[in-house]
Amino acid sequence: MQPRQVNTIEDARQILKDRDLSHVKVGVIDLDGIVRGKYMSRDKFFSALESGFNLCEVIFGWDSSDQLYPNAQFIPTPIDQNPCAQSRRPMDMMVQG
Repeated sequence: MQPRQVNTIEDARQILKDRDLSHVKVGVIDLDGIVRGKYMSRDKFFSALESGFNLCEVIFGWDSSDQLYPNAQFIPTPIDQNPCAQSRRPMDMMVQG
């Protein structure tokens, strides 16, 4: 399976198993178009596919120079467990779509 073929949670599970990946980079695109995220172990990622996970809202409060906007907050933001999409970046990482 190729990353662009991942459309379901089961597809995401299968591609990680097929590639024997121990960690996955997940993230969101901020207001400046920068991918902000974190690495998750494969087991934690599998759990997140079923129940979602949180990222601190501050990731939406940084500008492209990593300076905080004046109204930035530090509260958890739930991330939906939507199917993953491939990002054409070095290391061919998988990111939240």
